[in-house]
Amino acid sequence: MHSLINVIRRSRGKLRGLPESIFPGIFASPWQARFRLCDLTYPVFWRLLALLLIAAAMGSHLEAHHTAGMSNPAGRNAVPETRLFLESEYRKAERGNRNTLINRLGAEYSMLEGHVAIGMSASHYAFAQKEAKDAALWGRPSVLARYRPFLWDHWLLVVDGEMQFPSSGSSMVDEPFYDASARLTFGYIGEAFRVYGSVAGDFPIGSLPAKRTSTTYPWQAPVERVNREDYELEKSTSLSARISYEISWLEPFAGINYRLPYTGVLIEKSNVEPIFYREWEAGLGFVMGESYYLALSYRKPFQKIEDRTLERYAFSSLGITPRSKQTPLLEETFTLAFYMAL
Repeated sequence: MHSLINVIRRSRGKLRGLPESIFPGIFASPWQARFRLCDLTYPVFWRLLALLLIAAAMGSHLEAHHTAGMSNPAGRNAVPETRLFLESEYRKAERGNRNTLINRLGAEYSMLEGHVAIGMSASHYAFAQKEAKDAALWGRPSVLARYRPFLWDHWLLVVDGEMQFPSSGSSMVDEPFYDASARLTFGYIGEAFRVYGSVAGDFPIGSLPAKRTSTTYPWQAPVERVNREDYELEKSTSLSARISYEISWLEPFAGINYRLPYTGVLIEKSNVEPIFYREWEAGLGFVMGESYYLALSYRKPFQKIEDRTLERYAFSSLGITPRSKQTPLLEETFTLAFYMAL
């Protein structure tokens, strides 16, 4: 990374697209860049946290809020490191005529010379619905651990696990169960060219409660809550791959993600089509000194949606129950990820 800083410093007259007014201290020495960027980053960090708190306080109740959790494709985030991170994922035209914004804020602490890291995170969901009031809900908190058995120079192998705690109530997503995930990340890390891959599984712990209702205020009608009659818990599998190439302070990347089922471990029994989800992604990373990394990406699903209109009409005419109608899970996704090493 010192060589990267030296290249940038020598090229400072040519990098008209990255002035010091945007990234203060990026052309200074690594330690000077680190402290100057802290002056910029910490106020932004606390402002973002304050915005999340305000959004949660102003959020209204949302009846049909269940959606897939935030995607976690293979990439730089797998390496055990002491850091703060903020990840955002905006899903456009998701099922239920809504746009969904998910923000996740967390911290990790590395130990044992970079072999192990532990951390925790909290997430927040903001829903903009066409046929209902907008809503903001807190997601389930989680704890995680990463283990990198070998500190190879160019090869990466990391095993990590995460546990999410149950949540319920008017200000949190209604997911009253524990679940755990295990992930294996592997790849090749060259001077500029990098390849990442990951295999992950999510496993529900425990079971859902019986049918239940809740009321926020005495004058409101009871609301159906998650229960075992309408929902079920299943194992979930996800696969991802990403390639990237670092050019000075830029790192373009592309990848593919696969998840089965789309919603994760919580499955609504009346809504099971399509059962899997796959998407491609393309993005650009910005390497800001030794301690800061910003990534922007665009994702697009590419699974085929079948037109079953004639099939459903023919089967219904014969008195046979047809397969359910398929509808797209979402239109597109925009993501932002910011990592600050400490």
